[in-house]
Amino acid sequence: MLTLFLRFPDARHLVVLRRGHFYKVDALDGDFRLFPPSHYVAAFRRVLDAGEEARGPGVGVLASEDRPAWFEARRRLVSRPVARSKRLTVTSRL
Repeated sequence: MLTLFLRFPDARHLVVLRRGHFYKVDALDGDFRLFPPSHYVAAFRRVLDAGEEARGPGVGVLASEDRPAWFEARRRLVSRPVARSKRLTVTSRL
């Protein structure tokens, strides 16, 4: 099994995992500078609020599997077109 480490120099976001669901949070502005602290407080508040409404197990449950089972489940998941764009969001985080 091959593991790749990728670099995304244009990444400006981070990904937060809450109750098995992933949330994208902008971490840097267009000039790669930090936002004011209030931006992060509001962003994490939105994640906390959304986490209360999230339904279903979310893709975070894959992390509970052993590596071969995780790899197979991920392979099937990323073959779906919508999953590809979401995977890039998670993969290209800071």
